[in-house]
Amino acid sequence: MEHKQKQIVRNDISIQILYHPIFILIIGTLFAVYAGAILFALNFYRLDKKKFAWIIVPVSMIYSALEQIALNYYGLFTTPMIFPINLLGIFLLKKFFWDNTIPSDLQYKKRSIWIPLIISIVIWGPWFYNFLIAYIL
Repeated sequence: MEHKQKQIVRNDISIQILYHPIFILIIGTLFAVYAGAILFALNFYRLDKKKFAWIIVPVSMIYSALEQIALNYYGLFTTPMIFPINLLGIFLLKKFFWDNTIPSDLQYKKRSIWIPLIISIVIWGPWFYNFLIAYIL
């Protein structure tokens, strides 16, 4: 029965195509909180919840700015500390915006991850290169 329901979801054109929240958590953790927030905003926009789309990005940018100020103050700008702080930020956005707004049983098709992943890698590639040189190689 469940397989049949999944097949119906795949063929229903009225079902929205959204980025999966776990993928957004990964992007937000590895690249930047506001990168994940942009993907959440795109999902909100597709679900016709434009108010949340316009709120989540500025909130994430404020969080990212405060994160950078704190890391610079302690001299930790390019350290592994960025990843858990990013995870906390994107998790909080998911918890307070996504989980409180979108029903957990929402049926949707998963949107391809490749375009945002490639854009994130192109933008953050030099930072990751410097990080690898400084801390791993």
